[in-house]
Parts: sequence; structure tokens; C-alpha cells
Amino acid sequence: MPLGQIDNTYIAADAGGDLWIIDQHAAYERLLYERLTHSYNSHAVQVQALLIPEEVSLNTAESIMLKDYIDVLMDIGIEIEEFGRDIYIIRSVPSLLGTGSAKQMLLDIIDGLTGFQKGMMKSEVVDKVIMLIACHSSVRANHGLTYKEMAALIDDLINLKIYETCPHGRPIIIKFSKTDLEKMFKRI
Repeated sequence: MPLGQIDNTYIAADAGGDLWIIDQHAAYERLLYERLTHSYNSHAVQVQALLIPEEVSLNTAESIMLKDYIDVLMDIGIEIEEFGRDIYIIRSVPSLLGTGSAKQMLLDIIDGLTGFQKGMMKSEVVDKVIMLIACHSSVRANHGLTYKEMAALIDDLINLKIYETCPHGRPIIIKFSKTDLEKMFKRI
């Protein structure tokens, strides 16, 4: 049960007598990563056509990078087509992403792709691209959440049963047991 939000970045929650401090961005990132991975692996990626397709202008190096990985992006649900020299149109994104800038997401993905090594297996590339998408598309720090949104996030984390770290390895939850708190307050 959420107790409140700390600095619009962390959620304090009562978890059966324990105190949980949840990093909201890391939590949303883990959930989105798991959902995108599941939809990709089950060949059930649902896409949302953009009402107004977004145009993206790239430099030549970015354009080459995009062309190297465009099939992976299409498989994940990001429909992109070339519109001219180093200009692309984004027509759809995975429906799990909700609203946000498809253009900025693509630029973030391309930026992240620069660290990829040639010769990576497709499954590795897909996993890393899904990680980039999940990170870009998740609720950020300094974003206020309603009580209902916090409660839904906590329920989703508990149901997922994978809530130790985000896909990048950062902790999602710091747990304090009642005993931990009593020791901190020198009650025991």
C-alpha cells in the first residue's frame, strides 16, 4: 500500500509491516521491459499507429546505424520508412508505450545502438533495444503520481515477481523490515 511519494521520484510503501522505498523509474522500466519482451517472444506485439507520423532527420552515421537495425525495430513494433536522404518517418510504435515522442525515442535508441558490437546475435540486439525502449518510455524521476498510479505500480511489481533490479541492474526497491527500523531508532 503506498504511503506517498518522495520528491516525485520515490514511492514509500507499507508492505506487510515492512517499509519499501521504490524507485519509480526503475520500477516502470522493469515492468515495461518484461511486457515488451513477452509480447515480442510470443509474436504478439501490438502496435499503435501514430495519428500524425513523426519525421526524423538523421546525420549520415545515424542513418547507417538505423539501416543496420531497422528490421529489429520493425519486429519490436516501431514502423519506420525512409522518406528521403537521411530522413525517416515513424508510423507506429508498440501500443505498450503509451504517449510520448516517438522521434526522441528513436534518437535515444540510435544513440544507444552506437555501443553495440558488430556480430551480436539478433536475440542480444533485440534485448538491448527493448532495454533502451523501456528506459526511454518509462515514467521519469520528478514526475508526480496519483495514489491510484502508485498502487497499480506496486501491485504490478508484486504480480511480476521480478522486482529486484531494473534491466540495467539498478535496484528497484530498498526494503526496511520492522526490525531494521527498530534498530535504526535504537528501540532494540
